[in-house]
Amino acid sequence: MSSELNLTSDQKTKVTTLMEGEAKQRKELRNDTSLSREQKREKGQVMMADQEKKLKQILSPDQFQKWQKVRQEFRPRRQEGQSAEKKTE
Repeated sequence: MSSELNLTSDQKTKVTTLMEGEAKQRKELRNDTSLSREQKREKGQVMMADQEKKLKQILSPDQFQKWQKVRQEFRPRRQEGQSAEKKTE
């Protein structure tokens, strides 16, 4: 991602820190047995919106637009993987 977006070293550090923190939060959310599936989904959506806000502050407008495009291209592949997982369950 860093080469595709042409991130500066400062941006790389900030984005890496943000993504690692987000990954930790998502893992904690998935493991939280006190929440229903719907509650987890809602919290996940809030986390994604928060991540977008933070990325807008770190990236230039052009970089943010490229990031959104990359994310949209990745999404169908991720959903295909989830469909395959559900079929095997």
